[in-house]
Amino acid sequence: MVEINKQPLCYGMAVSAMRGFRGGTVTLKELTFALAGGEPVSPAIACLLTRPPLTGRVEALRWSGDSVWLLMHATGPAEDLEDLKALVQAPPLGAVEESHIVEEDAHGLLFFTSWRRPRDAAEGVSLEHLLLDVVGPEAVPTMSIRDGWMEYRVVSRDGAKLLDFYQMVQQALGPRHPVRLHRVGEMRGKLTAAPAGEAPALKTEDQQLLREALVRGYYDNPKKCGLRELGDALGVSKSAIARKLRTLERRALETFATAQAPRSPFSGK
Repeated sequence: MVEINKQPLCYGMAVSAMRGFRGGTVTLKELTFALAGGEPVSPAIACLLTRPPLTGRVEALRWSGDSVWLLMHATGPAEDLEDLKALVQAPPLGAVEESHIVEEDAHGLLFFTSWRRPRDAAEGVSLEHLLLDVVGPEAVPTMSIRDGWMEYRVVSRDGAKLLDFYQMVQQALGPRHPVRLHRVGEMRGKLTAAPAGEAPALKTEDQQLLREALVRGYYDNPKKCGLRELGDALGVSKSAIARKLRTLERRALETFATAQAPRSPFSGK
């Protein structure tokens, strides 16, 4: 068994993420989408996508020069895991540079694989290289696979570039494989997102602000209440009320924009 030290892999990902984020408060943006099937460079990833009983979760992902290093944990029926294991241990094909089993137990297997940039479509589509080209090395991606779908999540400071990346994915794979947008907007806590169309929980003060705005007629046409009146009622400055309302309105629009999207296994019920 080949020994892979997982710490440098995870550490490299953290360093890549923090390189652009230190030095003051930074608003991070998050993009989450699901892709059915796809055309992955790695045969092991392709196996996870074409064998619905199998599930996969990325433990670490980073770029090394123009190569992608991936550490993934897979679970599923023993027979399917054996087929996956055989693919991981097979000689590298196409753009794949190496693949190894890192750890194996009754619950699944942990494997490492790496690949260079594909030279042509026959070698597959590397989402990670698209991400590197469009967003840059500061992007922090993660991925999970279930029921033939891949959920891809990326955090970056640049929301516009994240949207450019999503459009690139649609152009590269959308005509042949369904791509479902789950969420795009400000990162909320950890690298997670509420299911598509599900509104995030509001803080008590946010609920109070929205309630006051509705009751006092801020959203009526014509308006019966302005920002100053709302601020006076809540003991908050006019500028603070304006910033908070913009944030809450944006979140509402994000939820509405993805509520009607076709669902993937990651969308929730």
